[in-house]
Amino acid sequence: MKDKYALAHARIAAGTWTVDPNRGQVIGERGAPIGYVMSTGYLHIAIAEGHRVRRVYAHRVIWEHVHGAIPDGMQINHINGRKADNRIGNLELVTPAGNVQHAYDTGLITPVCGSRNGNAKLTTDQVLQIRQRQRAGEQQQSLAVEYGVSKAQVCRIVSGKRRAVA
Repeated sequence: MKDKYALAHARIAAGTWTVDPNRGQVIGERGAPIGYVMSTGYLHIAIAEGHRVRRVYAHRVIWEHVHGAIPDGMQINHINGRKADNRIGNLELVTPAGNVQHAYDTGLITPVCGSRNGNAKLTTDQVLQIRQRQRAGEQQQSLAVEYGVSKAQVCRIVSGKRRAVA
């Protein structure tokens, strides 16, 4: 079984597909752009391989057509944040961390704070109780033990450095 991107590049090399990097399109043998937008927002292209269908990301096919193979550990970022905009000028090679940072910087990802975060150990009510009980004189260490968090976390809650908006 060939690498699925090698299959795509074989179709390009054979002339079955062509790539228009300035428009961000892969053109099929009928002369029309191919691919479909998935629920994730990315444009996918289906490649039939025997009885199996392989799916590839259009942005990766376009990037590799222009720049060559994507190095291990690197990703392609859509500069304007629109995942279906595969124009070569909108694509850049980044680390996974750089890709995530770009998503935060552009508002594509917003942090989930407080009890809405699935990793939160405390509810909003518990945070309010910790603050109230500490103001009433209870020790942070005893509150930490009771609520199953570290003393440092209780300190951050009380000071407003964590869960500032309860």
